[in-house]
Amino acid sequence: MQDEQWPPESLIEMMGKLSAGDMSVLVGAVAERASMSTTVGSRNHEFWCKLAEHGLLKEDDRIPIAKLADVRIFSVVKEDVARLEKLLETYRTQVMRAKMGQFFAAECEPFAAKMVEHIKACGGGTPDFVILTGFLLASLLAKGYPQQEPAQIIQPIADLARKRLAGEV
Repeated sequence: MQDEQWPPESLIEMMGKLSAGDMSVLVGAVAERASMSTTVGSRNHEFWCKLAEHGLLKEDDRIPIAKLADVRIFSVVKEDVARLEKLLETYRTQVMRAKMGQFFAAECEPFAAKMVEHIKACGGGTPDFVILTGFLLASLLAKGYPQQEPAQIIQPIADLARKRLAGEV
């Protein structure tokens, strides 16, 4: 599978159904290039079988003990660890974007709407006041990331605003 198409969305969807414990086992196995065990029929077993179909994991020999008949061991295919790492990174990115989207909708948009209402109620709806409000918010962001120069945060915001106003985005 070519990099542009990797990872398939179906794998990301399956990852979203795994428990945090299952994910931590997979992350640890990838980091250590190790093996991991699971029980037949579990969600992580289904997912690991799917990863094995893609050549990212391989199922090891079964344990020859009757009490462990349902246990399966999978090992990371070291030659394809970069694709596994990209899969994990893509998943992390999607989870973070979803959380940020929820935060934005629940916290940021209502805050901004109230702020605009207060500004209008005070008679401040002029373009200069709107621009100053935008700079205030950008400045707050910049202060939240003191390790970066404020211009590194404010300039991309200003550039995006300019593009949106010009109808380019």
